[in-house]
Amino acid sequence: MTSKMKTITTPKGTARYCYLTKPSKGEYDTPKYGTYRTELIFSEADWTALKNAIKPDYEEAYKAECVKQGKGDLKQANSPFCIDDEGNHYIKTKLKGGGERKDGSEYFLSVGRFDAQGNPVKDEVIIGGGSKIKLGLKVQFWFVAAHGFGMRLEPQAVQILELAEVATSEKASSFGFTAEESGYTHGGETFEQTLDKPTNDNTDAETKEEAKPSAADF
Repeated sequence: MTSKMKTITTPKGTARYCYLTKPSKGEYDTPKYGTYRTELIFSEADWTALKNAIKPDYEEAYKAECVKQGKGDLKQANSPFCIDDEGNHYIKTKLKGGGERKDGSEYFLSVGRFDAQGNPVKDEVIIGGGSKIKLGLKVQFWFVAAHGFGMRLEPQAVQILELAEVATSEKASSFGFTAEESGYTHGGETFEQTLDKPTNDNTDAETKEEAKPSAADF
């Protein structure tokens, strides 16, 4: 089972291990399509607020799956809401870079990128670790019998507020991004000009979770 909720916008955070321009193709990624991913560090207050915003949807999906499975409770998988050894409060996000449909055709996904004013970023500027960003996320709830119930935070778009560059369609407003008076800006179409852009035709793309068994404290 995989279900999803509407796109939500995160508070501003600090990116690390960031692959949002091109997908990562490391040891744990799909070799052909890769994975868009980043960790995003927040203040404890913002981390808690985001967690609380998602919690009602998590609980509703969890209860529905319990009913579907005919059980009073289910094992829970790793939560993407984490605290590291240094006390940083962060989330883990990931989105597969593509895949194959049931008919054998391929699809490729991308993460929409916008500057602080809401202008789309169309070149290959790479968002480095240390950048200040917001993310437009879709929350996917899933259940795998061998591993339990969990959720995945999929980055759909990123707004770059302060760029830490390491090397040289969606609607901006649909991700909850608004223009910031100061911050990273990128030439091109204006925020208003992006509002009527069509969305990518990947709505039928299937996603499967590479789950890891563990107890989680959502």
